Amino acid sequence: MVSNSKLFTKDKWIMGEDIPNLTFDFSQLWCSSFANEMENSVGINYDAVIAIHKGYNMSFHFRNKDSYNFGQHVLDLIIEKPSFGKKINKKTIELSDRLEKNAEKISKMNLSKLSNKQLAQIYLHHDKIHTELYEFGWLPNSIDMFHANFTELLLAYLKSIRIPEEKRNEYLILLTTPSKKSIINQEEENLHKIAAVIETKSKLKKLFKKKPKEIEKNLSKNIKKKVLAHWKKYHHLKFMWLGIHGVYSVQYYLSEIKKILSKKKSAKDFLQEEKKHVQKIRKQKANLENKLKADKLHRQLFDLWADFMLSKLYRRNAQIKNYYLFEPLQKEIAKRLAIPLKSVHFFLPWEVYPALVKRKLNEKELLERSKFCVYFTSKGVDKIFTGEKARKIAQKVRQIKLQKLNELKGQCGCPGKAKGKVKIVNTPNQMKKMKKGDILVSIATNPDIVPAMKKAAGIVTDQGGVTSHAAIVAREMKTPCLIGTKIATTVFKDNDLVEVDASKGIVRKTK
Repeated sequence: MVSNSKLFTKDKWIMGEDIPNLTFDFSQLWCSSFANEMENSVGINYDAVIAIHKGYNMSFHFRNKDSYNFGQHVLDLIIEKPSFGKKINKKTIELSDRLEKNAEKISKMNLSKLSNKQLAQIYLHHDKIHTELYEFGWLPNSIDMFHANFTELLLAYLKSIRIPEEKRNEYLILLTTPSKKSIINQEEENLHKIAAVIETKSKLKKLFKKKPKEIEKNLSKNIKKKVLAHWKKYHHLKFMWLGIHGVYSVQYYLSEIKKILSKKKSAKDFLQEEKKHVQKIRKQKANLENKLKADKLHRQLFDLWADFMLSKLYRRNAQIKNYYLFEPLQKEIAKRLAIPLKSVHFFLPWEVYPALVKRKLNEKELLERSKFCVYFTSKGVDKIFTGEKARKIAQKVRQIKLQKLNELKGQCGCPGKAKGKVKIVNTPNQMKKMKKGDILVSIATNPDIVPAMKKAAGIVTDQGGVTSHAAIVAREMKTPCLIGTKIATTVFKDNDLVEVDASKGIVRKTK
């Protein structure tokens, strides 16, 4: 039993992330890793982590000083030996590839022919692979997501070399610009490449004025092959962690190509301009580094920031694809045990083998967890609370005093100014209210709401950090973006008129 003195100490709980449409088995995986396995990569763990689940809505929490100290410890290791930062990126990509390949292997299995014992062994082996990914994949988040350790370090350096305050965020963004394109930018580029081919064929271009269903029926073999290849590579991005919105269809991508073809600017011109823009940014970055005479260590740190942005999205892509491919195994387990899929989502990993092989299954407990539960983990300790006990713990953990505010501060994700109406968008089904020129306000953006981000004049999020999806995508879209406000989604409401000055790190209500 976990005592109250262990649950609540002088070191208060702070929210890590608040995530809709997430399964317990996924959050348990990383929370347990934070408290038990991080020592494998950096020598220490978080003292404790708490995850609160209300159905599929989840938030997880760290202790304030503990999370700061963990992040600073990781940052100190990187400063002492920048090659460790490169190792983090290398291992994140390697372990992401390993996770994806194992998920693909599982998806090709005839699960119905396997024994219960084999299913349990496959499940546990895959859980182990995914857990190991967090030992490195989480580290970039840890150094900036909650206390801005990394951001403050680099801003302090810019201050030390006498960069004016009003220029520091702008310079930081430029100096940490990735030299390669993210997977999101790659997808956008590939769609424009397909559209550029279509533009050269008048008959084919005329076809794209029709409805996607008719376009699909009459596509040429060459274009159909290109569209199908694109679909195969990217359609899982809509699935996210639960798959409640399905995946992208071929017709969805045809409609996206149709939108590209309907624009005044040709796809060919877009690609040429993007290429020139990337070259221009690289040149500006090199010129700025030379102008500032940045020392070797800080040049390495600026480059690491850029690499962390890319490896974060690489990891995220692998994980989304993993859950898309892994779901059939979970459904097979639910079928064998004659329980709902939702109950399978609320298993602890070590409960899977006894349930499948020894028929040790507490259906009532799983049902209670799926309604509301609190998961507490510390080194060697895993405890799930349900019912009234869970509600009391959650209420105490979540104690947040909100004041009436008209202005919030955060980190600059992408510099610039924007003004417009607020639209709160956390899930794909909320995107329909988004109009071009609105200010997208979100807990944290994800690949499944990128279509809404494309319409935004500005982006504001509760959560942030150097590897945040919002900051990465906003840079690529050149959209003013403010991250890490902590409470934007609770302070602002749909249709509030706001001004975003991302360069200064401010968003405020206006009349």
